[in-house]
Amino acid sequence: MFDDPLRSADAGLIPARAAGRADVFLYGTLAHEEVLAVVLDRPIVPGELVPAVLAGYRREAALGVSYPVLVADPAAEVTGRLLRRPSLRELRRINHYEADEYVAEELPVSAAGLQQLAWVFLALTAMVPTGRPWELEAWAATHLPGFRQRLAAWMQDAPD
Repeated sequence: MFDDPLRSADAGLIPARAAGRADVFLYGTLAHEEVLAVVLDRPIVPGELVPAVLAGYRREAALGVSYPVLVADPAAEVTGRLLRRPSLRELRRINHYEADEYVAEELPVSAAGLQQLAWVFLALTAMVPTGRPWELEAWAATHLPGFRQRLAAWMQDAPD
């Protein structure tokens, strides 16, 4: 399972070696369980998402889109959720969802009072932060109804 490489299009994203071994920190639209279930192509199992905090960043709305970017800020922190040890197929699907606008890095996060490394998607330089905070609940209330159709279309060609 771990020798199955990700596609070349996945360069800069979560590597195959992380499958089944590493957690992914979700702080934007993927932190919404309905969105994550579509991306993973399966229901979310109770307990596989855990509250977590990423220190040293703040979450801002990105210019011209409805989703967020992280901005380095030593005095800030971002709350999110850890997805516990996704499979290779799930990593491929997450990478597909985040491709073209984000790169993945392993960063320290805190969960259940413990610090650990997790994969975090950071925006490419083409994404411009607006200076306005971004909140999942507000995004869902405003954008989720229209986002569902675009999400289904985007994930239609996700790798299996």
